[in-house]
Amino acid sequence: MKLLPGPYGWDAYTTYHISLQGTCTDEQALVNILQSYSCYSPAIPKILSCLRYSERYDCIVQFSWFHNQRVEVARKLAHIGITLHILRRWP
Repeated sequence: MKLLPGPYGWDAYTTYHISLQGTCTDEQALVNILQSYSCYSPAIPKILSCLRYSERYDCIVQFSWFHNQRVEVARKLAHIGITLHILRRWP
């Protein structure tokens, strides 16, 4: 898959680099959380696999979307054993 260059894609200065870490206590709840926040559906099995076997999944999310919801997302993930870490934020 070709990635879009900035200012819209992976190297845009309008993104958060985040990491989900931990042992998920309820995978179906995690799927529901990811779907409720418009996670790219084909990525969900990879996310589950990464958390199941390495207890970590890193990704990039759009600043304008994530900035206003990060506390709520972190709270919901913590409820099922996943910790949300913000690795880097632009701007």
